[in-house]
Amino acid sequence: DATDHDDVTDDDDATDDDDATDDDDAADCPDDSDCDGVPSAEDCDDEDPDSTIVAEDGDCDGVTSDLDCDDSDDAVGECATCAGSFTIGADAAADIEAIALCGTITGDLTIVGTPLIDLSGLENLRGVGGNLYIGDNEILAALSGLEGLGTVGVDFYVWENPALGALDGVSGLTSIGRDMHVSDNPDLQSMGLTSLASITGFLRIYGNEGLTSVALPSLNVVLGELYIGINPLLEHVDGLDALFRVNGDFSVSDNAALLDVDGLSTLSHVGGRFYLADNPLLEHVDGLSALDEVLGDVEIKRNDALEDLDGLAALTELVGNLAIETNPALLQVDGLTNLFDIAGDVTVSHNDALEHLDGFDDLLEIGGFLHVVDNDALISIEGLSNLTTVGGDVDFSDNAGLCSAHVDALIEACEVAGETNNNGNGGGC
Repeated sequence: DATDHDDVTDDDDATDDDDATDDDDAADCPDDSDCDGVPSAEDCDDEDPDSTIVAEDGDCDGVTSDLDCDDSDDAVGECATCAGSFTIGADAAADIEAIALCGTITGDLTIVGTPLIDLSGLENLRGVGGNLYIGDNEILAALSGLEGLGTVGVDFYVWENPALGALDGVSGLTSIGRDMHVSDNPDLQSMGLTSLASITGFLRIYGNEGLTSVALPSLNVVLGELYIGINPLLEHVDGLDALFRVNGDFSVSDNAALLDVDGLSTLSHVGGRFYLADNPLLEHVDGLSALDEVLGDVEIKRNDALEDLDGLAALTELVGNLAIETNPALLQVDGLTNLFDIAGDVTVSHNDALEHLDGFDDLLEIGGFLHVVDNDALISIEGLSNLTTVGGDVDFSDNAGLCSAHVDALIEACEVAGETNNNGNGGGC
């Protein structure tokens, strides 16, 4: 066999001694007629070396399982692209059957007012080009059936599904083209969107009475607003460990059980307002240790247990206003020591336990007004001794333990563009 080296001698190789795959090569491949390395029992077409294999194409229709809309039916090939928008409503079974072979829906998918307990029948869906709305489904307990969904082109809203316990049925979702809104799902305990990496618009998670875990471990960027609020059982935000950038406003407020924000340890940039308010059990903000830039206002208000701001020690740029108000347990603001200038106004008021302002040691300029008002325990403003310029009014009022002479000295040492007020400050001189 000098010509085709197919182990069939030249005398016996009567068909084509130049072709190692000719028919008489079956003698060399007794369990593999086309000699493609796949045994006959595992080969979809053992006469064709280029055919698919059973392990990757269950119905042997030439479309592999990952692309086949029904891999048990050789009459059904690749999933379709379904043009337009679709609604699953009261007649849910018929509505689902109509789109069961859709791999992509170019418009919206609205799932509202259904009798469903899950979303079985939508397993083939890989993408929604428009909005995905899931709301007002009385007994919907899970989103199973949407595990294959990878992208939503515009908004993803989940609201008022009283039996819904988790969103892990859409755990394959990687991107949302605009906004994500999860609200008023009283039994929702966990987000469970483990693959979601980016949101182009806002992320709002609020009014979910049973929520205990945010669980968005792959999310690294929110290009709009991030709002987490009115989730009374939420103790931690550990599920946001990968988030490093929020381009819009950042708001964590009205979470009655929130103990810490440690899950935000990689967040470094907030492009809008930073609002941390009305979290009565929050004692510290150590989880914000990477935050170095806020391009809007910083407002820290009405956090009853908050004792310090040490977690903000990396903050070097604050473009808007700073308001530290009505935090009755706040002892010091040492975490603000790396702020050299604040472009807007500064308000420190109604912090009953605050004794000094040493955290402002390096602050040189305030672009707007400075108001230090009604801090009952305040006895020292030495932390403002390096302040040279205030672009608006200066008001020190009703700080009962603060020596008024020290206020006068501070005002005298600064260039103040507006009016000054030293009123209701008395003792401690």
